Amino acid sequence: MKFTQKTITVLPLTEDRGKADVIYFDDALAGFGIRFREGRGTWIAQFRIGRKQRRMTLGPVHKVPLDMARAKAKTLLAQAALGEDPQAERIEKRAKSSTILGGVIEDYLAAKAPGLRHNTIRGNEYYLRRLWAPLHKLPISDIDRADVAARIRKLTEENGATTATRARAALSAVFGWALREGIPIEQGNIVAYTNTPPQSEARARVLDNQEIRDVWSACAEAFSYGRIIRLCLCLGCRRQEVGSMRWSEIQNDIWTIPGSRTKNHREHRLPILGLAAEIIEDTPRMAGRDLLFGQGGNGFTGWSTGWTTLAERINSMRKAQSIEPMPHWTAHDLRRTVATRMADLGVEPHHIEAALNHQSGHRRGVAGVYNRSRYEGATCSAFTQWDHALRAIITGEVPKIVALRA
Repeated sequence: MKFTQKTITVLPLTEDRGKADVIYFDDALAGFGIRFREGRGTWIAQFRIGRKQRRMTLGPVHKVPLDMARAKAKTLLAQAALGEDPQAERIEKRAKSSTILGGVIEDYLAAKAPGLRHNTIRGNEYYLRRLWAPLHKLPISDIDRADVAARIRKLTEENGATTATRARAALSAVFGWALREGIPIEQGNIVAYTNTPPQSEARARVLDNQEIRDVWSACAEAFSYGRIIRLCLCLGCRRQEVGSMRWSEIQNDIWTIPGSRTKNHREHRLPILGLAAEIIEDTPRMAGRDLLFGQGGNGFTGWSTGWTTLAERINSMRKAQSIEPMPHWTAHDLRRTVATRMADLGVEPHHIEAALNHQSGHRRGVAGVYNRSRYEGATCSAFTQWDHALRAIITGEVPKIVALRA
């Protein structure tokens, strides 16, 4: 049947043919037709590209006149006859819209979650879901370097250089993962070619004796954050490692931190002695709960509130003694303090690294591959010396252990 305005008005619809989907083709132009589905007619152009059959919709019959629909179909069918794919651009646009950044980020987070520490997962979610939210609705292939660079500058201004740098690294990881997954990104990993925010100098803060005494005294009241800080000062651990400590991990005066909770994913064994043992013994044990601190399933979470409370107590104590407020410090400075004080006591550098579970220095490269020693005896000795020194600092007594050098 040749399509005319008269003939198309009398074509039987799907209901009349007893089918859900009916297509009629124009005898005057092969490949040009009308598709009836659910009582509605749509102009179509059907053609082959190689072995693949394509079908493109040209618009609804009641809105697009026959002459316009036939002219459009004629153009598309001619392109197909010349070997071009008229639908390629539409397919490409559809593919782009299905790989918007927000969707790719969710796929990335789901793929990378297994095996990562809880804090790492939370960090990735914060950087990618929240800080990069303004770009989420854009197809990942349409995002250019200028978009990313502008966002990094804004993050640096509003959140600081460190946060902006971590957000940049997280997005770079997403682009790299997407490319390896075969997601088409013509420009590649554009994040890698943006500027890294200017970094401040590495922290070198080590607490002096007075500051150690003030921190210890301010933690005296029985609250979880105070116990965590004291244990960080005794053991040189990261605060999150202590905050997620479990009773089941402490056996025979040895605390074993599983690799899933350490930064370098290496299991870490620490002797629980002296002051650390007293703190843990004094910590209330809740029935049916393995975690020492916090209320949720991942241990302690009130870091901000705990820090504010502790800082106020320290400065209140110093004010009462007519001492200047304590210069800014962080919980991680305690880790550096422990390492420095151990060195002052004569502990060998590689024993300090073992005590802090560092993967650096002599533990890197080939030496680290072959030398798997935990130096547990030397580590226990180092913590014994530090325990005596710390006790002397907080009580004002003269230390009973004197460091001897060969």
